[in-house]
Amino acid sequence: MHTVTNIFIANLALSDILLCTFAVPFTPLYLFMHEWIFGAVLCHLVPYAQGVSVYISAFTLMSIAIDRFFVIIHPFKPRLKLKYSLLIVMVIWIAAGLLTLPYGIFMDLVPAGDGRPYCDEGWPYDSFRKVFGCTTSVLQFVVPFLIITFCYVRVCCKLRDRARYKPGNNSQKKMELEWERTRRLNRMLIAMVLIFGFSWFPLNVHNLIVDFYIPASTWDYLNGFFFLSHAIAMSSTCYNPFLYAWLNENFRKEFKTVLPCVGALIAGNPRSSYSLRTLNISLH
Repeated sequence: MHTVTNIFIANLALSDILLCTFAVPFTPLYLFMHEWIFGAVLCHLVPYAQGVSVYISAFTLMSIAIDRFFVIIHPFKPRLKLKYSLLIVMVIWIAAGLLTLPYGIFMDLVPAGDGRPYCDEGWPYDSFRKVFGCTTSVLQFVVPFLIITFCYVRVCCKLRDRARYKPGNNSQKKMELEWERTRRLNRMLIAMVLIFGFSWFPLNVHNLIVDFYIPASTWDYLNGFFFLSHAIAMSSTCYNPFLYAWLNENFRKEFKTVLPCVGALIAGNPRSSYSLRTLNISLH
């Protein structure tokens, strides 16, 4: 199981756990109570950890897409070595920590008019907030989304061509099976792109509106929109295990070994025995 892609999947799991730990308990309570009751230290730490985990998730998903792109588009070139994948993971964590550092520094407790404390950004200049907000949206969402889309579109095209011209596919039945396998794989890759975009687009729209249009902070339904967009973004931690682990045949085999009840469940579902053989080229 110690492969390049599996290292990236493990890193994605760590970032999702970090995101759940620092987002799920604190953000809803803060919105519903209309005050920050967790102290000054967590006021800095919680938003910082959330930002770091989002960067790690986005960069890791981008790394998985790039790795699959090179394996499938250039199958005869040497694969990325395991030690370099660990180095990439280390760079991702360092870059995420540094890029989010201003956010953690400038978050602070702010007393409201009714005396209740709020945890809010306190930038020295409004232009700093706008630059940071725009840069964050571009690096966390726009760039990863474009790279992931490009890689998986190219992979889909390559797999379609392979299915069409694969040597030895002389019989009509073999060609139909190959086409069906390719269509299923392409649908999964398209789902990865759409889910990433669907999960993070609303929250980025909210952040840009708040950063560039200050009066928006007084809108009646802004908190409701933020809560909904935040919940959609956090839901990505539910999709990732299925898209990047459960659909990996090797992971399923290990799950069945470690958890016999899961193996029995899989055995009872004939559709779950489908093997993504073509994608497994990039997972070994």
